[in-house]
Amino acid sequence: MTTIQSEDFIFDTKESLQFIDITDDVARFVEKQKTGDGLVTICSQHTTMSVVINEGEELLLKDIRDHLYEFAPLGKKYRHDNLEKRKCPPDEPKNAHAHLQALMLGGNQSAPVRAGMLHLGQWQRIMLIELDGPRQRTVSMTLVANDRI
Repeated sequence: MTTIQSEDFIFDTKESLQFIDITDDVARFVEKQKTGDGLVTICSQHTTMSVVINEGEELLLKDIRDHLYEFAPLGKKYRHDNLEKRKCPPDEPKNAHAHLQALMLGGNQSAPVRAGMLHLGQWQRIMLIELDGPRQRTVSMTLVANDRI
């Protein structure tokens, strides 16, 4: 038999660009389902927040931050930020840079599950990258796995 379980998780971000390690949250979600082997998918419900699997080392995260701002810098003239032309309310954020950064990073990741446990490499961490905060964010997790025998 196959088990499919889904759950939404809410995270409050505190910074405009922030890394949030959710590996332990994903592991707890997987383990409470008491399944066998399978796959868990972690999906951002937002177009200006990404989900990545990478090393969570502090200096690497600073390098990633720098790279994101080099790729799509704040303050550049983006068409998406022309709120008047888009007929947006004046409090709409100018966040084209965040959409472009998210496009580069991606909005979801999948990770293997073995014997009912998240199965990542030694240095791999699952992280949310807030690109247009602070905000309240929703992440959906879906586990598809064999039932334990």
